[in-house]
Amino acid sequence: MPFKYIKKETSRTRSNLDLSVIRNAICDIDKGNSIRGVALEYGIDRNTLRNYLRDRSKLTKITEQGSQFKTSLIFTIEEEKALVDYVLTCSKMNYGLTRQAAMKLAYEYATINSKKVPDSWTSNNCAGKDWFRGFMTRNPELSLRTPEATSLSRSTSFNRKNVADFFDNLKEVRERFKFEAHNIYKCDETGCTTVQECPKVIASKHVRQVGQVTSAERGSLVTVCFAVNALGNVIPPFFIFPRVKYNESFVASGPPGSQGDSYPSGWMTTKSFVKFMEHFVKYSKASVQNQVLLILDNHESHVNIEVVKYAKLHGVTLLCLRI
Repeated sequence: MPFKYIKKETSRTRSNLDLSVIRNAICDIDKGNSIRGVALEYGIDRNTLRNYLRDRSKLTKITEQGSQFKTSLIFTIEEEKALVDYVLTCSKMNYGLTRQAAMKLAYEYATINSKKVPDSWTSNNCAGKDWFRGFMTRNPELSLRTPEATSLSRSTSFNRKNVADFFDNLKEVRERFKFEAHNIYKCDETGCTTVQECPKVIASKHVRQVGQVTSAERGSLVTVCFAVNALGNVIPPFFIFPRVKYNESFVASGPPGSQGDSYPSGWMTTKSFVKFMEHFVKYSKASVQNQVLLILDNHESHVNIEVVKYAKLHGVTLLCLRI
């Protein structure tokens, strides 16, 4: 059975009952008017009027919009708003709640506030799937997302003080050396796999497994280091190949000016970053007379004494991001 009911085209159209109209109609009947005449006058079905005459307590359950939805809500609007704020705060702190964790939190929240909950909540110690679907529907600012893995050091280092210190240092070095836009560079690495994810293809429904020809079934990680200046000009890429020995043929078909190095895991190391600095100085034209600013993160291969010494000798000012 589908979760969201889809109304059939041939089904009878239900009218929205207004509370004041129902009450006025019942008052007229109490004065001696016939049920049929009052039903015609107010446009209400006679059986509906008879039901409310038999059980007048139903009048207290009707809202102005003619819905009993609010009476079935477990949390009030204010309580659910507080729950939404808590979920969003956890997400901003990089500790987002999974669906199961959110359902368990809802049960604990209802228990603390002495709410009446279904028996299934108590037996499972968490809210039901139906409640979770309704919760997500009522709060469209929420959605299930796949988070990006973020290390604890990066999560804790990205704060107001560190960001303010970075911009203070940036202002200081720019005022000291008067860097032009074409001499301000930012560098970073990214990992690339040699086998890309296969796209969806059209195939038979009756085939259990569908294949797609690739260069290999599992790819190898290749690190690519880029540097771009404030004008958008890019230094030719520098590759780290997962090999023991580097060969110039590895970059033969790469972008003009590409250089590389090798390391068994394909990761950036101090030795490889020193070679990248030589590559960077060559294409950025950095020198003691032509000072260049290079902004980079604080990876251990970037802040090594060999890198700092080489940069100082060739007029490269290093500014590290503390994240």
